[in-house]
Amino acid sequence: MTLPLAPGLPAVYADKVMVEQVLLNLVRNARQAIEAEGRGKIRIVAGRTGASVHIDVADTGPGLSPAVQERLFEPFVSAGRPQGTGLGLLIARELARA
Repeated sequence: MTLPLAPGLPAVYADKVMVEQVLLNLVRNARQAIEAEGRGKIRIVAGRTGASVHIDVADTGPGLSPAVQERLFEPFVSAGRPQGTGLGLLIARELARA
């Protein structure tokens, strides 16, 4: 896993526990995706766009089918991985919105 941080990022005022939970859910999903392939990489990038700080989480997994993409944030929708509950991304999105 790589974690490049842009130099000079400003302090961000946010609920630490909520941000940690969002990142945990995203990284957990990414890990499950690459484990399905038997190998892969997770990349987390923190950067700045104007006055906003963003964190991007990406993986080299197989991706999602169009059918799953359409329903991705519905409760209990999963990419078919047996270890998934179908709630991680929904929870991450709601915490990020909060």
